[in-house]
Amino acid sequence: MIIAFFGDSFTEGTPNSVDDPDIWPNIVGKHFEATVHNEYHPGGSNHAIMRKVVHYLMKNKPDLIIVTWSHWNRSEIHYGEKAYQMQPKSKSFPSKLIRQHYNNMDMHQQHQDWVDKVWIVDQLLKNKIPHFQWCAFPREMKYNMSFVPENWMPSALMELMEDHTPCGHPTKIGHKKIAEVVIDHLHSKQIVL
Repeated sequence: MIIAFFGDSFTEGTPNSVDDPDIWPNIVGKHFEATVHNEYHPGGSNHAIMRKVVHYLMKNKPDLIIVTWSHWNRSEIHYGEKAYQMQPKSKSFPSKLIRQHYNNMDMHQQHQDWVDKVWIVDQLLKNKIPHFQWCAFPREMKYNMSFVPENWMPSALMELMEDHTPCGHPTKIGHKKIAEVVIDHLHSKQIVL
């Protein structure tokens, strides 16, 4: 069995190594005796996560996919051959340009863009590959979506991690709690039997 995980640094396991057996994707993989493909993009926007999903599916056929979406207000700027990940207080691009970008941003459009990505992934995977999608940040949960994706996880990852590091990522205890809830969701929705 192969489980493919997509997300940002919360999926990577920051500040731990992606190979650490105690990060939530690896705990879930071990529970199901599965090979883990961790397709994270640290600090990544949902544009980057979506791109990872599509590129991965062009070459792979996993048995299960879990997509953990990032902040819907994260963005990216393409300059030359490089995509710069943008988020408030990011150091990936000149700060003056980041401030201007966010001052000019249409938040409703950003949210709809995220909903569109959730819908596209849902349509790509529905009736083809067992999967579920959810959010890393609780803020996303406060906005309505115009549809409910198949097997949507109603909790946000950050709401589950009872303990976190100074950088806001889960501790080992937090990773364990996240993995427990993910495993329970997979069983209760009969995504994995």
